[in-house]
Amino acid sequence: MKLLKNIITQKGLVRLKKIIAIPFLLTIFCVKLLAQPFDLEQVEQAYRPRLKLDNRYIFKTSFSDTTGNFSDVYSNAVFTFPIKTKLNADLNLNPDNFSLKNFLSNPVKIKASQTLGSIRFGYRQTELGFDTLLSKKNFYNISANVMGIKLDQKFRILFYNFGINVYEQAKPQPSFYPRINALIGRVHVKGLVKKYYYGLGLVYSDGLWIPLPFFGGSLPIGKNYSFNFTLPAAVNFQCKLNKSNIQVGASADGFRSGTEIQGLRSNLNHSAGQVFFMLRHILSNTAWARLEAGYYFYSNISISNSFFNSKTYKVQPGPYVNIGLNVLFGQTIFEKVAHKILDKASN
Repeated sequence: MKLLKNIITQKGLVRLKKIIAIPFLLTIFCVKLLAQPFDLEQVEQAYRPRLKLDNRYIFKTSFSDTTGNFSDVYSNAVFTFPIKTKLNADLNLNPDNFSLKNFLSNPVKIKASQTLGSIRFGYRQTELGFDTLLSKKNFYNISANVMGIKLDQKFRILFYNFGINVYEQAKPQPSFYPRINALIGRVHVKGLVKKYYYGLGLVYSDGLWIPLPFFGGSLPIGKNYSFNFTLPAAVNFQCKLNKSNIQVGASADGFRSGTEIQGLRSNLNHSAGQVFFMLRHILSNTAWARLEAGYYFYSNISISNSFFNSKTYKVQPGPYVNIGLNVLFGQTIFEKVAHKILDKASN
């Protein structure tokens, strides 16, 4: 039995962590395509409490069909914290007929769930050269989310998110128009890298409800490479090195915010298509940095009093750069499950 415990510790547990600690990096979601300030990267936040910082700068470019320039600077911080965790791992081992395959399938019965909360603070300055009254506008973004993840014994993962956010122009007496987003989906794990996921999102913004179905997956290409996609809005190729992760791809991007144009409250919508190069590097066990550079091949600004009554301004293509930092706290639910199994095996 002592030999069996060593096998579980040295081999089975290592592989189990690799399977269930899946890199849930769901790239920019189709909500971006509809110019909403919501993305599936928050699903990744459900793995582990963390502080996530981002700073992005869209370099100055001009409008195609009107006067003035366009540029955008955006900084935000997201803090994710645990609310509730449930773990149940039953281990039924037969020492006379032990194999790693059986250990990772039938004998291990896992039920685990985790609920977390997140708070986001963001600040943006956008230059709209055609607005002669105030060409540079400042915006604030505050959001609160409840998100969760549930893992069953077949390593199928259910994830969900519900959030309320305010995205408005910063003024002495700012407006308050809450927006709502919700999402539910499922991940099916087919191997150490191969997986697919699907689900449905729903966004409410200024009287408009928008359903957002999505489907995506990750397919291994060789030992260190994979192809990732989230339809209808993102594709990328990924290379994993020792302490670095490189991605090259294309995705949709954008935001939607309340604003004041010539004295009237409206919605400012930015929708864009981009190609990008992103490098993520592990700094320590609790921190990793991110550098992203890309090019907007399509960029469009629309000002609307309602979704169906808008005026559109085309923006010339241009580059952007993004710098980010993640500081991690505590353990992921998958690490907690792995330790629970090890404790069961040791008793």
